[in-house]
Amino acid sequence: MIILETHMGKKYIIITLSTVIALTIAALILGSLNSIELSMWQSFRAVFGFVILIFVPGFIWSWAIWKPKSIDGIERITISTALSIVFVPFAIFVLSKLGVTITAVSTLLTVIGVSLIGIAVTVVRYKYKLIKKYFRRV
Repeated sequence: MIILETHMGKKYIIITLSTVIALTIAALILGSLNSIELSMWQSFRAVFGFVILIFVPGFIWSWAIWKPKSIDGIERITISTALSIVFVPFAIFVLSKLGVTITAVSTLLTVIGVSLIGIAVTVVRYKYKLIKKYFRRV
């Protein structure tokens, strides 16, 4: 926790933990409803899978496309959802056209791949800015 506090503020840690707790409570409520007939594991899989599929890749790409202070939290969340809705189905469509069978595992690997590419773009972009900033001083 101390390591996280040096890179992120306490505000972001509290927001992240409260979001995880809220999603866990939502999964427990979903699993306890008799009308849906999901086991606890299936309800956790549904809730967290939805968040991973709809939010995470777009959130990573939003950092790759926009500067950290250029958009606020609500805009980043909205853009993250929109980017995930665009990138993940497009990647799955391309894979299906290439002959890959679309399963839960291939979808998860696609989400991971789209996220990793976004992380790579973000790292390259910010390292390039740091290098450019350093050489400008010299």
